[in-house]
Amino acid sequence: MPGVVEIARFPSSEAYQKDPSIINPALELLTTIKGSHEIFHGLQVEDKKTLYLLVIWDRLEDHKNFINDPVAYPLLAKLLGPSVTAPAVLLHVPFTSDPLSPFRAPITEFVYASVNAELSATVDIKEVDARLQAVSDKRLGTKHGAALGRTIENDGLSVGTLGWDSVQEHIDWVTIDPEVVDIDIHFNLSTSMPAMPDRCISQQQRDRRDPIYDSPVHWL
Repeated sequence: MPGVVEIARFPSSEAYQKDPSIINPALELLTTIKGSHEIFHGLQVEDKKTLYLLVIWDRLEDHKNFINDPVAYPLLAKLLGPSVTAPAVLLHVPFTSDPLSPFRAPITEFVYASVNAELSATVDIKEVDARLQAVSDKRLGTKHGAALGRTIENDGLSVGTLGWDSVQEHIDWVTIDPEVVDIDIHFNLSTSMPAMPDRCISQQQRDRRDPIYDSPVHWL
């Protein structure tokens, strides 16, 4: 199971939107960095503008060491330049189960859950995690699976990822599964991601060019 997943969201350039392969030189550099494993990228289905870049690291320290590299990290910024128009918003998630199956699915969904401020005194994020885990467990035995974890940056923010064959499959499942509907009714969850720089929205697609989705965002 991967140690930690880096989730980086960028506002994408028009050049990337037309030809995602322009990011390949940056990906090739990332593959040479100690501790990095599989890499995924893509555009959010809903806005078709937000670029998601996922990097699976052995340890958080491996990514930190790369950030502090005076040569390699500035080179990555240069190689990413043609694909993005602003700096990334970063999250790191140590998923409690292997997220590779949903990452490799035709559609990848990301769910971001935190308790709204007005409920924080009476609702514990651990209770939310337990309910989300129950829903996640339903997907673990399916074709593309699911994974759940808390972000390192914010212990009150949980991230779930689920794999689907299509966006419609996810919509149908959420509509008919009473446990999924019940979670939002009882906890009134906030599912918003940390803000993007400037004017931008949220999400990506991966190295295999499959779609992405995220409550309600998917990636390609």
